Amino acid sequence: MEERWLTFPAYCRKTFGRKLYRIPLDIGCTCPVRDGAIDTRGCIFCAGGSGDFAVAYTGQKLSGQDIEPFCSRDAYGSCIAYFQAYTNTYAPVEKLKPLFSAALADDMFAGISVATRPDCMPKEIMAMFKELKEAYPDKFIWVELGLQSMHEKSAVWMRRGYATPVYEDCVQRLHELNIQVITHIIIGLPNESRQDLLETIAYLNRVGTDGVKLQLLHILRGTDLAAEYNAGKVRALERAEYIDLVIDCLAHLNENIVIHRLTGDGSPELLEAPLWSRAKRSVLNEIGHEMKVRDLHQGVRTMKYDKAEFIRELDKEQIPYEYTEHPVITTMAELYELHLPREQEVARNLFLRDDKHRNYYLISVCPKHRTDLRNLQEQLSSRRLSFASEKDLQEIMGLLPGSVTPAGLLNDAEHKVVCGLDRGFLNGDIGIHPVSNDATVWLSGENLKSLLEKHGVTVVLLDLQEE
Repeated sequence: MEERWLTFPAYCRKTFGRKLYRIPLDIGCTCPVRDGAIDTRGCIFCAGGSGDFAVAYTGQKLSGQDIEPFCSRDAYGSCIAYFQAYTNTYAPVEKLKPLFSAALADDMFAGISVATRPDCMPKEIMAMFKELKEAYPDKFIWVELGLQSMHEKSAVWMRRGYATPVYEDCVQRLHELNIQVITHIIIGLPNESRQDLLETIAYLNRVGTDGVKLQLLHILRGTDLAAEYNAGKVRALERAEYIDLVIDCLAHLNENIVIHRLTGDGSPELLEAPLWSRAKRSVLNEIGHEMKVRDLHQGVRTMKYDKAEFIRELDKEQIPYEYTEHPVITTMAELYELHLPREQEVARNLFLRDDKHRNYYLISVCPKHRTDLRNLQEQLSSRRLSFASEKDLQEIMGLLPGSVTPAGLLNDAEHKVVCGLDRGFLNGDIGIHPVSNDATVWLSGENLKSLLEKHGVTVVLLDLQEE
């Protein structure tokens, strides 16, 4: 059966020649959002930390009986010591180093994976990992970081307790030690849109995580999240919603990022919602089926330029611009409801194709000008034009429906799309979405034209009439 994403077992077979099995371990750590260092309540969704099934570990040799709940007894040498419960670098080096060393020295384990927080990785911990790498060169060390979302609004809501740049700095320092990073993110955060989620995916691509665990937001009894759920303040994702979002994430994730998890397990005794998540195998099978039906693979919609990268590009090129964020909008009517101060300069954008599906055009038009497809055909020397599909929009430029923008042309690596730019914008500024449709950026039409042409985009100037 064709695998449409880079699964953890496939990565293990390719890298180690065999399947590896995580053995969850509990070394008695706590967490700074629980012990009072940052907070005492824990994250809003946390029912006491992961690791419900973890083996209490003090450095002892594990027996076949210890590992039997997670793999067969003959998996000796093909296990991963997974330090899972709470924050496994939130302790003195004097405690941690002997435990990690014991696992690395144990022939049971091919390596270790340490779950922690990026704000609990001071220089002393990094120095310890460096020493362990040198002492056990034949074993791997992975670090798993709980990011959950790149967005600060979500970090505040969930009581994560650190700013997103802390994660980015931690990944960089770990990569300098040649330690792979596995990043945890949550799908279904109540204050996040699809665009927000995909911005987190683009962020992971940009930062360079080696692996990812996609986690459904479970609502567990006894948590503050459950209280909000029962009060009607948040809702749980429906099965079809989750599957659709996972597929979108996979399509946008870099093809070389290993998918360590696609759903996760909520404690059966504590799970309040969504109850459909108990059918884990069925959900995974449906994800695979839908990927096949939609003819999608991991990475087919990966964007080099997301909103942050597009703004960085403007800064790098020293292009003056004005930027404002606003609610997600998908139509010009929604834009006008916002009453932005320069809405009369915001372009209307059309994504078109010819009747042979061979040529594509992104048309940016002044709001006061008419768009007539026959007139466009003549000026573009094109065959009969019609609107291109959402599938084309996503696969060629990585854009979602309702977010058509010339900024997306920077993601068209094969230069399939010609930009038709209303000549009227050359006399002033043009307002466009900076890839995502929750912000607008204004820059001069001349500068936009020059930027697109620098990136290999063919720009055709259009002479259009007022309505």
